[in-house]
Formats: sequence, structure tokens, C-alpha cells
Amino acid sequence: MSKTKVSANAVLALISAEILWGVNKPVIKLGLKTVPLPLYLAITVLGAALLVAPMAIKNWKPMRRKDYGLLIVGSVISITLGNVALLMGLERVPAVNASLIGLFAPLLLFILSVEFLKEHMSLKTFAGILIAFTGAAIVVGKPWASGGANQTLVTGNLFIILGVLCDITGTLICKPILKRASAYQVTFIHLLSGILPIAVFAVPYLYALSPSRAGKNGYVTMAFNIVAITLANCLFMYGLKHKKAQEIGIFQYLSPLATIVSAWFLLAEVPDAKIIIGAACIFVGIYLAETRSPRKVRVDI
Repeated sequence: MSKTKVSANAVLALISAEILWGVNKPVIKLGLKTVPLPLYLAITVLGAALLVAPMAIKNWKPMRRKDYGLLIVGSVISITLGNVALLMGLERVPAVNASLIGLFAPLLLFILSVEFLKEHMSLKTFAGILIAFTGAAIVVGKPWASGGANQTLVTGNLFIILGVLCDITGTLICKPILKRASAYQVTFIHLLSGILPIAVFAVPYLYALSPSRAGKNGYVTMAFNIVAITLANCLFMYGLKHKKAQEIGIFQYLSPLATIVSAWFLLAEVPDAKIIIGAACIFVGIYLAETRSPRKVRVDI
């Protein structure tokens, strides 16, 4: 397969992954109304790991012991710590805000990928991220403008920020390993090793799976979450394998757009003027970062 086709496939994979993650945020928030957080997270991520297992086994490649160790550490940081922080934040803030706070991630990922992965810095991508970052900052200021529940919103946003930092750390650890392993294989190990600590902690909450407690919404949202996590993680790992780490961050700006639409229908969270202004800056940033000459569209793999 040519480099151009692989690059195009990687772009489509990253776009699809971010849309799935964006739609999934309000679905998670809906599911947490009837299912305890540890149990919800354990079932959905463990289910996703089992769902991707057949493809991982089929495409398995030998890995060094050091790679296994690094991948497990990265999984615990990004899944165990990151997802707990994300879900605790989602319990306290609107799903749209949670997604928009995550827009800080591309800027941090850009800086850290240049520093730790020794990637060549693209000033045009950096400028696009900065503009989109400005849009995110406009929206992130919104929770602090509210009155009575100020402390709850501040705490929720801090949890979301912690989740973002954990996710970035996991990405930086996984990127070099993907050069020596298949995307399915890394996805399976990543999901399984990251969720096991939470699964153990979730055992006492199994009573909440009864139909009277979880309800129809609980079962439906968990089923959707399992499929979404499986597809999004496989697509993301494929994109990460074939794109530079600093280039994948810009696609995260598609996630809040999907979240805004889905949260509007599922949770009745209507965006206000500040979100519209922030979104305009985000679109400008994406346009600047992604419009390049034909020669620069090609990605080294």
C-alpha cells in the first residue's frame, strides 16, 4: 500500500475515532445515572478488550519484555487513572464542557512529542493548535461564570484536566511501541491491562446490574459504550501508528462538535454564545493546521 493511501486511511481513522469519542461522552453521562462509576467503567472497557481480542490474536507480533512493561504502565496511567478522572469529572460538569476542556490536549501533546519523541516541529500545525486553543480557553471559562455550584464545577474541571494529562502520557508511551506491534495487539493489551485494577475494585458493585437498578438506559448505554470504545481505540491506534504524535492532536477538535450535537439530543445541553465563539476559533485553527501544500501532505511512516 502506498504512503499516500496509508496516510489517507490514517486520517479517516482518526476522524472516526474522535467522532465516536465525542458522541460517547453524553452516552456515558446518561449511563452513570443508573450504574456506579467503577462498575460502568469496568464492564465497558473489559468488554471492549474482549471484543478486540480475536483480531489481536490473529495479528499478534513478538514484543520485547520492555515493551510489555511500558505498555502496561502507560495503560494504567491513561485508562486506570485517566478514565476514573474523566468519569468523576463527567458526574460534575456538562458533557460538552468535558469535551471542550480536552482541547488543551493537542497543545500539550505537540510540545511533549517534540521534546520526548524527538519529532520535527511543524510551525503551521503549532499555529493552528494555538488558535484552536484560544477557542477552547473561551469555553473553558464558562463554568467559573456560574454561581451556586461553583465549587462542584471547579472540582469537575480539575478531574477532566487530570484525565487529559493521563491520556497524553499514555499516547506518548504507546507511539514507539506501535512501530514494532500491530494496532489490534497494542489496543488489546492497552485496554486489558488498564482496566484490571478497576475491575477488581468494581466487584462489590455487581449488585447494581440488576434490572431494577441499572434499568434499560444502563444496559443500552453500556452496550453502545463497549462498541464505541472498541472501534475508537482500534482506529486511534492505527492512526497513531501511521501519523506523527504531534499531528494527531488536531483531530481532537472534532470530538466536541460530535459531543455538542449528541448532548443536545440526549441531555438537552444547549450550547450558548461562548461555545459558538470558541467553536469559530477552533474551525480556524483546524483549517490553518490542515491546509498544506501537496508535498507536505505525505506522512513519513
